[in-house]
Amino acid sequence: QLIVEKIIENLNQKENSRMKKPEKKITLLKNMINRLTNNVEEGPFSSEETFYSSNIEIYAKFDINKINLDEIKEVFNLIGDFGFGADKSTGKGRFKLLEIAEDFPLKNFMQPEQFDKGKHYVISLSSALVLTNQCSLHCGKTFVKFGKLGGDKAYKGMHFKNPVVLYKPGSTFHVFEKQEIYGNATNKVFVDGIGYHSGFFIPVFFSENQGDSI
Repeated sequence: QLIVEKIIENLNQKENSRMKKPEKKITLLKNMINRLTNNVEEGPFSSEETFYSSNIEIYAKFDINKINLDEIKEVFNLIGDFGFGADKSTGKGRFKLLEIAEDFPLKNFMQPEQFDKGKHYVISLSSALVLTNQCSLHCGKTFVKFGKLGGDKAYKGMHFKNPVVLYKPGSTFHVFEKQEIYGNATNKVFVDGIGYHSGFFIPVFFSENQGDSI
């Protein structure tokens, strides 16, 4: 119920104030340029890009025995400075960390103790690679992730990852045991098998019974 109430509240605020959508997607036409010869090899082709016009929230769960809050801030500041995503080399994917809040409305429902209270269903907050002995699909859709690499991998011509099937963020699962996080990671997306693609996700616990709060 809390999630539904928050969604309705946000929709009402946008409707009353006639706010713009928090994100805007546009389609750009591009060419593929060979940086050695300076010639166009392929194109034009279309690419969809997303621009955010308002602040977004990112949830992070960490083990205080392995990393502290100051280090978390440093990591996100570095990501924001250098950018993330396929086009970070062109200046895309940059952001500024405005605030870190350790207390927020949904935090209580992310705690594994909710499982002991009968909440045996979870919402995934990110893309998920699930294990069948952990949980079963309740409601959700899959997509194929075609990942890419940069750095020395791109230099060696190994910049494409093998495709991997993941569940979309917001998918719901019936979980069989109490855990801090769910999901899995795989190294099968890498041609040389070195490194892992994360499919772990932070869960939001809820109950399937009507009338119950999440």
